[in-house]
Amino acid sequence: MKNIRENTTALAIFVLAVFMLAGLDLHADESGTTTGKMGTYLEIGGQTDPAAVGVGLGAFKYNYRYLSTRLAIYVLGSESIDDVFLGADAGLRMELGTVFSPFIGLGGYYGYHTEYTPAEDDQLDNDGDGQVDEAGEKDAQIDRSLASLYPEAGLHIWIDKSTRFSLSGKYHITTEGRGSDFWLFCVGFSFAVK
Repeated sequence: MKNIRENTTALAIFVLAVFMLAGLDLHADESGTTTGKMGTYLEIGGQTDPAAVGVGLGAFKYNYRYLSTRLAIYVLGSESIDDVFLGADAGLRMELGTVFSPFIGLGGYYGYHTEYTPAEDDQLDNDGDGQVDEAGEKDAQIDRSLASLYPEAGLHIWIDKSTRFSLSGKYHITTEGRGSDFWLFCVGFSFAVK
């Protein structure tokens, strides 16, 4: 409980600092709008207690100046969920639409974990090489899935008209129960193509 309070306090201070910086009404581009901008992003996240890691590659779109959507292929793992999952991450973010743009958002994740088991004696060609039951052949089985919803808060910094740097904190509320929920603190790099 103490760690949750400490992390929540740190996130609250971070968000407050972000809103103070955002008092500068600088626009993300010369026209003063991000509406219609779309592009790709890379996000890397981590946390130490419990240990957690996340890496995502995806696309974003500004539907309106203050609202963006995103979708990514995401690898997510945590000591509290005791596995690494490959899946999809999607979300909405509301922001100021300025050069220093604090945001809040809501997202969701769904992924699965694949277990590889020996398959040297199952009369199947598990690896698709035309050979049945060869030495060392393995069969891939999805043995677990994970879903989570998360609120998030952070800051986008537009470096120029097409490059964005982001910092954020997400609290994953998982299907594994409250003892498996975790924070993920992320750094992101985005490149607008439109």
